[in-house]
Amino acid sequence: MGLLWQKRTNNEDLELSKTLEFMHLLGIDNVRGSIYSRPDLSFKERLEVYLNFNNKCSRCGRFGHSSNNCRCDICGEYGHLSYQCLNCYKCGGGPDHNFESCNKCYKCKSPYHYYWNCNNCYKCGGSGHFARECYM
Repeated sequence: MGLLWQKRTNNEDLELSKTLEFMHLLGIDNVRGSIYSRPDLSFKERLEVYLNFNNKCSRCGRFGHSSNNCRCDICGEYGHLSYQCLNCYKCGGGPDHNFESCNKCYKCKSPYHYYWNCNNCYKCGGSGHFARECYM
């Protein structure tokens, strides 16, 4: 088992979308992530996955949501895509600072370390584990 995909984002729906994309490509039993992190999925969870395969956004092309529910990958807000976002792509903070000099971790917003040294989980915000290990 290995890591297939990782991205800096404040968009909680993006992890679900990417999990569904890889489930579609590699098979439901071969991929875990987002809300589908348990080793064995129930019948209801498997049915949800199949239903989400038919729910593909026409704006971003990802699974799991429709175009009217499409969120920005940077700020997590509706109404624009990441290339249109005015917020800092490193930390998700407002346009009041220069992203080139931004020193905040995008996961936890701490100015004391960068994201590659952050031990916080994307899913629950807890420390000591990562989203792929989270059973929240």
